[in-house]
Amino acid sequence: MFNVSCQGQDRVADHNLYFEAATAAKDGATRESWRLCAQIRAPNLSDECQFFTARTEIVSGVQGEDACQQIVSLEWKEACVFEAVDAAELMGPQAEEACQRTGRFAQRCLLHVLQREVDALATKSSIGEEATLLADVTSAIELRRGTVQHLESETYVAGVIAGRMDDEFDPLRCGAADLALCELSLKAWLVQTLRWHSTVNLEHCPMEWFAPGVEGPEWPSRCSEWLARSTEMEAVARLLGRWRMGPMKSGTGP
Repeated sequence: MFNVSCQGQDRVADHNLYFEAATAAKDGATRESWRLCAQIRAPNLSDECQFFTARTEIVSGVQGEDACQQIVSLEWKEACVFEAVDAAELMGPQAEEACQRTGRFAQRCLLHVLQREVDALATKSSIGEEATLLADVTSAIELRRGTVQHLESETYVAGVIAGRMDDEFDPLRCGAADLALCELSLKAWLVQTLRWHSTVNLEHCPMEWFAPGVEGPEWPSRCSEWLARSTEMEAVARLLGRWRMGPMKSGTGP
């Protein structure tokens, strides 16, 4: 009975130390936070405390990956390096090298790197340069083929085009994208709109195809069909969910 009571007191003491360490780190006193973490008896809680402290230093810019070296647990150290790579927004060979130090987080780390690289391409791209953007994104994906899960360049570019739209889908903003890519962009835009509005109706659908000399699809009926076929929209949403939806305008997406 006495032993059980002591264990309970130790757990309470450990959690109090963790709370004090977290508060110290939040207030910028990370040296004190490291000291408190070291006093925690439970290994798992102590490791988590060290990770939280290191992450605070990384996010606040006090330190980079070096902060992770103070963490005793290998798994928490790898998670910390992952946080450091993201915080530094690393890209290219430097990022690939750093991701190899993230252990079980390596593939997720590389996926984040790829997302940053294609985001940078999209940010520099303008309306009318969709073919070039699609080729560049495809090349970026191919460079990491086998190291990250399969991703579709068309889906990403469709998300970028969809991000150009406001309350209505304007096919002119598809630029030089072909009909298939512009249609996928419409689906992407509908998914985005559904995320932020309780209902989407025909008022959100384009009424005609504006490209001069191009005989496009019957937009209102096609759009109406997609809205009615919830299973297809859910499938598109799952597909698009594998990408963050391209660089978005403020307030248009997560």
